[in-house]
Amino acid sequence: MPQKLNPFSDIRAFKNDPIGTQVAVLKGLMKRAAGTEWGKRYGFSEIAEAKDARSMFRERVPIHSYEAFRSDIERIRKGEKDIIWPGSIQHFAVSSGTASAGKIVPLSEEMLMINRRFTLTVALAYREAIRSSKFFRGRLLSIPGRIEEDPLHPGSMIGEVSGLQFLFAPWLIKRLYQAVPE
Repeated sequence: MPQKLNPFSDIRAFKNDPIGTQVAVLKGLMKRAAGTEWGKRYGFSEIAEAKDARSMFRERVPIHSYEAFRSDIERIRKGEKDIIWPGSIQHFAVSSGTASAGKIVPLSEEMLMINRRFTLTVALAYREAIRSSKFFRGRLLSIPGRIEEDPLHPGSMIGEVSGLQFLFAPWLIKRLYQAVPE
């Protein structure tokens, strides 16, 4: 996914046309995942090309409980590819389990890079809002969560989202962290 030179263009597009922007994102996601098992099962390629993609998505893709995902997530953790997202997924977040037991959530490399870009965009937006670059000379007190190699699936990382976000944080932000995980 190519990087845009202006990190604020997505924010402006969303502010100008929130529904259109969301539909464009939906269509892009459907197009990208069309060749996966889920994409074939639910007709993502047709949704991506539909005039009313939102309605077609709602008609074709049922709401799933975590239990309905569990077997697919286990297959992904074992290294199977192209199930819910193209390619293999090597990073997994574990939810805090506030409503029930913690759940394992696959995070594609693409998603982590999008989060990385978002982190930088937020920092730049803050700098622009306060009209000062002092933010980049200070420190951030953060205690990222623990991540580790998945003991059941070597080669994959598993842990808290904050730890994975720190792992993939832009260097400009990462260098500001005061508390760094060991």
